[in-house]
Amino acid sequence: MDRLTVTTGGMQAILLSCQLLLDPGDNIVIVSPIWPNITSATRLVRGEPKYVALDRKPDGRWTLDLPKGVRRSRRPYARDLRQFAG
Repeated sequence: MDRLTVTTGGMQAILLSCQLLLDPGDNIVIVSPIWPNITSATRLVRGEPKYVALDRKPDGRWTLDLPKGVRRSRRPYARDLRQFAG
């Protein structure tokens, strides 16, 4: 690991990541349901959130068809910030 950034909290880390990685007008693919602050941080840096929903199975498990969801949700040049999901 060449670089490490320490923040005082999760929201600060999310906002800092958005400021570093997004330009105004960029689309960001967000897996939902999510913590609402991720959407707020995206909008603060003038990004455009695009949501990919988790599917809940009858047995209670959640699944994600990310390739299908991303194709439906994004335009060319969308950013994918998967670190926010986990």
